[in-house]
Amino acid sequence: KKYDFVGIGNPILSNSNKDNQNEIIRGLFEEYETRGYVNTEQLMYFPELPETEEELKNIQSNFDIKKTKLYLRNDANEETIKKANLSNAKFIVFASHALVSGEIDDLKEPGIVLTPTDNKNENEGLLLASEISNLNLINTDLVVLSACNTSSSSAANSIPLSGLAKSFFLAGAKSLIVSGWSVESNSAAYLSSGIFKKAMNEDINFSTALQNTINEMIDKNLHPLMWAPFILVGDI
Repeated sequence: KKYDFVGIGNPILSNSNKDNQNEIIRGLFEEYETRGYVNTEQLMYFPELPETEEELKNIQSNFDIKKTKLYLRNDANEETIKKANLSNAKFIVFASHALVSGEIDDLKEPGIVLTPTDNKNENEGLLLASEISNLNLINTDLVVLSACNTSSSSAANSIPLSGLAKSFFLAGAKSLIVSGWSVESNSAAYLSSGIFKKAMNEDINFSTALQNTINEMIDKNLHPLMWAPFILVGDI
């Protein structure tokens, strides 16, 4: 089935420890040294992002709902996303937490946080860059990564497939909207929702839609930290 829009977000995590993310990240790998295996118990301490579900549903409203698919909560897990036929998805949005390679010593490549299912197999809750590169996104015009640090460069000691942006291009995506540093979640939701509303309803390209949405945020006197991280790379 062909999809105009696929959204992935609002994984099942936790509402606690919102101010202690660095300690949480370190705990992910303290018992699991093999790349790709993390401590699911620790992963569950990441704060939940309920606003991402509203974000994805707002974007979905710009399309014929029969030609869309949302993976939320239990469905926003590694196994489901890997098995999903994303090769026929025109636009894809990931709305969650993201981790950068080198952010902690044991994390050799970045990943997107999804719902943890089992810490003893490959579905522990981090969709890693090397796994993303194996997705088939050959017909995807645009992927939006509504998360922190999704365009950050690889750390010096990271493996070659270390950048989230690079991994999506390797998977076949034509264009990406990514962030250069940490983002505030509600602002990210406003920006991604605005981009699709403008692009779909005003018949403009996504580059212009991004610029117009940023201009709106500037007009609202929002701090640059709220809108400046986002850039579009690619040919759309």
